Amino acid sequence: MRSSLLLNILAMFTGYTATAHFAASFVLMESGIAVLWLPNAIVLVTLLLHSRKHWWKISIAAIAAELVVGGIGSNFQLIQSFCFGLVNIFEALLAATLLQRFLKEDLTFANLREVTIFLVIALGVAPAIAALGGAWAFKLSPVSDVSFWMNWRIWWLGDGMGMIAAAPLLLTWLQNPHTQFLKSGRGISSALALASLSTVLCFFLFYPETGTQSLLGFSPLLLLPLILWAAKLHGVKGVTLLGAFICLSAVIGSAQGRGLFASLPTDVRTVVLQQFLASVLVTGLAIAAVLNDLQTKYESSRLFTEAAQHLYEGLTITDARLPDRPIVYANPRFEELTGYKSEEFLGKNCRFLNALHRDQPELKMLHEAVSRNESMQCTVQNFKKDGTPFWNLLTISPIKDEKGVVTHFIGIQRDVTKMIETEEQLRRANAQLSESNQILEERVIQRTADLERLATTDPLTGAFNRRYWMRRAEIDIASATRQSTALSVVMMDLDHFKLINDRFGHQTGDLVLINLCSEIEQVLRLGDTFARFGGEEFALLLPGADENFALQIAERIRELIASMEMTAFNGTRFSFTASLGVASLSEDNPTVGSLLAKCDTALYRAKDDGRDCVRSANQTQGVIHT
Repeated sequence: MRSSLLLNILAMFTGYTATAHFAASFVLMESGIAVLWLPNAIVLVTLLLHSRKHWWKISIAAIAAELVVGGIGSNFQLIQSFCFGLVNIFEALLAATLLQRFLKEDLTFANLREVTIFLVIALGVAPAIAALGGAWAFKLSPVSDVSFWMNWRIWWLGDGMGMIAAAPLLLTWLQNPHTQFLKSGRGISSALALASLSTVLCFFLFYPETGTQSLLGFSPLLLLPLILWAAKLHGVKGVTLLGAFICLSAVIGSAQGRGLFASLPTDVRTVVLQQFLASVLVTGLAIAAVLNDLQTKYESSRLFTEAAQHLYEGLTITDARLPDRPIVYANPRFEELTGYKSEEFLGKNCRFLNALHRDQPELKMLHEAVSRNESMQCTVQNFKKDGTPFWNLLTISPIKDEKGVVTHFIGIQRDVTKMIETEEQLRRANAQLSESNQILEERVIQRTADLERLATTDPLTGAFNRRYWMRRAEIDIASATRQSTALSVVMMDLDHFKLINDRFGHQTGDLVLINLCSEIEQVLRLGDTFARFGGEEFALLLPGADENFALQIAERIRELIASMEMTAFNGTRFSFTASLGVASLSEDNPTVGSLLAKCDTALYRAKDDGRDCVRSANQTQGVIHT
């Protein structure tokens, strides 16, 4: 970066001194003011190509170059040369600052706006202000009787002319050095023809002896077609190159007393020549910028048209400035989508697509969005020309002009009928799947409940089974031990149950067991656990019941059983009894196993004592009930 900056500064220094020497060689006025001052354009270009932090280095180099120029064969004093350098660098700095302030980007002369801003600053504001200082510097040591304002005007136009003659040429070539200028053989031929014609015309305009050109009939207006030609073929680069050639030709010829302006007085000749060259350069830059703008807009329009023609979605443009916002453009896909031809819908509002279904809520929302000049996306049902309905995913967006006023709306239509139908099928499938899952879950719950019931209950009687009773007993015994509460267990066995099966059959025996469990369940407390251990043997877990209370419950159950009467399948009525043993939780009976062992002992004692009775593990004798 440093080496590049140094080389550019050296190049600027060299260009400054060379062009300043050229300007001094073709001075028309005794004051020494140049008709065309190119060095400031070189400084301006160097400033624009580098960051502001390097501008002070460039400024010092420019002042040094001015001092060198002033010391080589110059009639100016050293103080004047220094003042000229200050004025020149001020002019370049002012122009560069204003250009960056108003453009906010690199100056490319790509459009009329950039060219206009450049001309106002480089031809108008910056040199006009700097010319005040330059004209004052000339008055420090006057060498002629030219007035201050004449010096100011010539300085202003000379610097401005140099700016617009050289700066566009240098910037366009330096910013895009690799851009191919002549792209084909035809372009080379055109460039050679343009160069030849320009050379011939400039020779007959600016080099004949005084008065000869009028006899030849050449007019400066003949330069205009050449400028148009250069702008059309080569854009800003061609115009700036041709403009620089015309300027140099005019200045050199006029300085030699030849050409179109040679017969005019010196001061008038200088002003007229400057104004003529300014008109040529301004016209050329403006024409090139306008042509470039038109080319850019044409290319944008062509690309839009091509994109719209090949767009898969339907595209419409409606005019928001006309009543009812009619369609002014639609691409071929829109015609395919709707079945309408362009002559059938151009000039109409888009509502004809949903005339058969106007009560859609989305249409109201769409109308409100358009009224507020807002973008919106919604899905509406439209109808084709043959009446076929289709779902349209519609996206609308406003288009604004340079002032921010909405002038058009662009609409994108996409046929999403298949997607909507697929979503509906998927929704129904999901609903069916949810229903099936719910049924399956209910079956799983029911099956789980059945499995749990089978795992915890006796399949014949519905009472709990031995496994569940043992697990429940461990829990209740642990709780009773921890809380120091009572707990008792009752074991029960039907008397002579085998005789019932043998006499009346197993079906009757099963019926006895079922009815027995049903009756006993009616007299149990909440929290008691009654289970069938197997065959005709049953167990009852009584949390909170001490031995006396357990004996009372057992006796109540014994009496209940003794009072039951059954009818066999052969019609015979019979009754049966049961023997019961009771044991309570104690330090001697701390576990389920010990309690069951005690109950079993008490139960066998009841059997030995004649059956149909209740015995406790702590009783030595009891009453026999018959």
